[in-house]
Amino acid sequence: VRIENMRRNVRSRPTIALMRIIESVDRQRNFAQAAEELGVKVPTISVAISTFEKASNRKLIDRTSWAGGVRMTKEGEKLANALRPLLPP
Repeated sequence: VRIENMRRNVRSRPTIALMRIIESVDRQRNFAQAAEELGVKVPTISVAISTFEKASNRKLIDRTSWAGGVRMTKEGEKLANALRPLLPP
């Protein structure tokens, strides 16, 4: 599954690409590092998560100011932890 196709698919169902994005952001705690790891640009990460949050009515990222990087919500952490064993290495 190509991450570039994720924008189109995220509205209908979470793709493997979106699952990888959520898991990587949770682990890296940084959009830029997650983007580098996945071979995409930062806006792809941001749009993917934001689109999923709107479509699912869930908040995964705490968007308040935090100098240390990305802070996941408890729901975001739970989702990332549930996704980890489902993703291929």
